[in-house]
Amino acid sequence: MLLAALGQWLDVSSGFDAGSDDYVVKPFSPKDLLHRIDQLLDPAAAPSA
Repeated sequence: MLLAALGQWLDVSSGFDAGSDDYVVKPFSPKDLLHRIDQLLDPAAAPSA
């Protein structure tokens, strides 16, 4: 997971190309960050889209 101040499409794309499994742009909500961490730790518990 990357926490970054850069949120343009190219920045996000570069983050995923570098191997990140998620990209969070600052400022972020602590609740959103915890939710994303939970999803990474237990993908089976994530709500289906």
